[in-house]
Amino acid sequence: MRKLNGLQKQTLALYKEYIKMTYTKPVQNQFKFKKYSKKLFYDKLHTIDRKDFSTIEYLLRFGARKLESLQNKQNILFYKI
Repeated sequence: MRKLNGLQKQTLALYKEYIKMTYTKPVQNQFKFKKYSKKLFYDKLHTIDRKDFSTIEYLLRFGARKLESLQNKQNILFYKI
């Protein structure tokens, strides 16, 4: 297995934070949050070139902001994915 570069490490760390965040939500909503989190990452998996650093950095910033808003305790209800 090859070593991960910096952006790959950041992406994995962000993904782990998303998954951890799902367990802070009420039990009835955890599945929806987890499904949404996976969808955010897996939709872009094969569409972005590995060397397109500016897009990857943008998506990391976007994901971090989204995570921050989802971690807000007021966001308990999650209706539609």
